[in-house]
Amino acid sequence: MVEHAIELENSLPEDGRFDRIRDLWNITEDRVHVEVLRARLTRKLCDIYVQNGDVEGAARTIQKIQIETFGSVPQNEKVDFILEQMRLSIEIADFTNATILSKKINLKYFEKKDKDNDKRFQQKVAFYQRMIQCYMHEKNYLEISKQYQHIYNTEEIKSDNAVWPDILRNVALYVILAPFSNEQSDLIHHIINEPRLDDLKLAPPGNHLSLLDVAKGFIQPELLDWEYVLKFYTPTLQSTPVFSQDTEEGRVRWEEFRSRVREHNTRVVAKYYTTVTLDRLAELVGFSATNVQEIEPFLSDLIIKDMIYARIDRPKGIVSFIRPQSTEDQLNAWSNNIDELLKLVESTTHLLSKEETGRELSKATV
Repeated sequence: MVEHAIELENSLPEDGRFDRIRDLWNITEDRVHVEVLRARLTRKLCDIYVQNGDVEGAARTIQKIQIETFGSVPQNEKVDFILEQMRLSIEIADFTNATILSKKINLKYFEKKDKDNDKRFQQKVAFYQRMIQCYMHEKNYLEISKQYQHIYNTEEIKSDNAVWPDILRNVALYVILAPFSNEQSDLIHHIINEPRLDDLKLAPPGNHLSLLDVAKGFIQPELLDWEYVLKFYTPTLQSTPVFSQDTEEGRVRWEEFRSRVREHNTRVVAKYYTTVTLDRLAELVGFSATNVQEIEPFLSDLIIKDMIYARIDRPKGIVSFIRPQSTEDQLNAWSNNIDELLKLVESTTHLLSKEETGRELSKATV
């Protein structure tokens, strides 16, 4: 009866359509045998809300349906429904709910291979694009990079020469933008093994540098010269939507990119120095002469985030990177040094004995 009513409604004029669908939607409530029809009526009702400019009404309506509990609804239709729930939640800036909804989709669904591959590919890309929007709101650049990587690893994307460069570029740029952590470092090491990254050359044409060189700069134990970055990296990086200077978000990300360069330089200094003056550290890290006073709060922030170990002697203007050792650690270090010394003495004694034995044999032969 309900199915027949829906077919009949489709042939009726637009006037009063909203009321008719809403009545059918109310009739199907709590009736398991028509749950598929209720889900489809919900989508139609939400479409009308959106057409009328009431996105909040559409989001409020679609959230009332727990589609994952509808056993008779096909899986691909369930995924479409949840994706629409996520989209409407993002439209009204309810990113928390969108993230919760994403947990209802089993990611293994996207890896199935059957006659619905094209549909599943579109759903997969739509899902990760919605996740990118959620993480973009949180400025979680590491997760954004990982979502782009999921998209890039799709065969349809890799084989599309018009699409994969932008996706791979976003994978690399967002992982560089992410604050340093073990996971971020592992992901950069993984990304630089992608051969195509070297194909993404930097401007101007003929420049031998590529995006691979940019990524490698953040894992090599060498200082990054900001002036060098400005000269060779800026034209290409600021031409991307990630760092576009035409948007507020792009300008903010560019400043965060500069902070990532300074953080990298600070870790390099901590690797090679035991103590250094604040002025010298500011110079090495990349602060200009007019911004030297910013090095102390910058360094303090890195210490609080546990990115490095350092102690600042403000009266003397000195930074120490020496991590204090407990008595137990000192004894263990002393014991290890003694063991190494004894091994060296034993090895030297053996070599001397061997040489002396050889000399004695030579004399006996003569």
